[in-house]
Amino acid sequence: MTSVVIVDYKTPRESFMYIGRFVEAITTDDDLHYVVVDNSGTDDIRTYCEEQSIEMEHVDSDEYDAYTVNVGRATVYVIDAHGNLGYAKGNNLGVRFSNDMWHDRRVIISNNDVYFPRHIDLDSFEQVLREHPDVAVVGPMVRSMDDSIQQSPRSMMTFSKWVFRYWMFGIAPRFALRIGDAVTTNRSQYVYWVTGCFMYVDAEKFSQVGMFDPNTFLYWEEKILSERLARHGYRMYFTTGVTIHHQMGNTISNAVATLRSAKFNYDSAIYYFTTYRRINKLQSLIASLSFHFYTGVFPIRQKIKGAVRRNK
Repeated sequence: MTSVVIVDYKTPRESFMYIGRFVEAITTDDDLHYVVVDNSGTDDIRTYCEEQSIEMEHVDSDEYDAYTVNVGRATVYVIDAHGNLGYAKGNNLGVRFSNDMWHDRRVIISNNDVYFPRHIDLDSFEQVLREHPDVAVVGPMVRSMDDSIQQSPRSMMTFSKWVFRYWMFGIAPRFALRIGDAVTTNRSQYVYWVTGCFMYVDAEKFSQVGMFDPNTFLYWEEKILSERLARHGYRMYFTTGVTIHHQMGNTISNAVATLRSAKFNYDSAIYYFTTYRRINKLQSLIASLSFHFYTGVFPIRQKIKGAVRRNK
């Protein structure tokens, strides 16, 4: 059996709509369980269900504050996280719930902003796991909504490239966007990491490595998971047999919000490089200086851009 785990932050309608899309698009002989983790910290899903007159049924559990709702043809298990746990802890909570409730062999970890351009047979993922016993995570071809940009898979980013990007984001942001870890390929293959917007996961191997590292809040979770898997002899795999579309979040225009997001990213990245790539103290200092250069220059650039627009 397979569980579908979705971490929701204040978007209950979108999560329920996604489950509806998933039910219609997926072909499988397996039984499916749907788990949504309410990461809002304010019972947003429960409130939404009350407003929409959606009946909720309490799940008898000493460990989880959970209830079920019917979304079309699917029974959805909603877990209240009682706070915003972030991506890693939120998904870990959902997977633990799945393990305790059903012991499902497979877990699909997915965002609710994923769309399916055609029907998908889950056996395409299962075939990869059958043919490659060392694979723990399989990722599909992920493309932008207009099909122009390939978002997955990704390669390992070097420390020097990561640090250099901060200087370029401060000086030449458009050039900085070209410095990344994207891999453009039409060949199924082993890869360093696949995007976390949709992962087909071997639940036993995922649990064996300790799931996602709980020490991050947002960003870099997939790269860290790749390292955790490698320590146990497991790998990630990219398959071209399945294509999905991912609607990336809206561009953050507010400077404060952008810098806050950048800080989350930096904290996760420096944790990754320190804990898993073993950078030294000098490298950590260089990283800190580079990040502070970016955060110092960015507001100035925004003010200049605003002044130019006002004078046009």
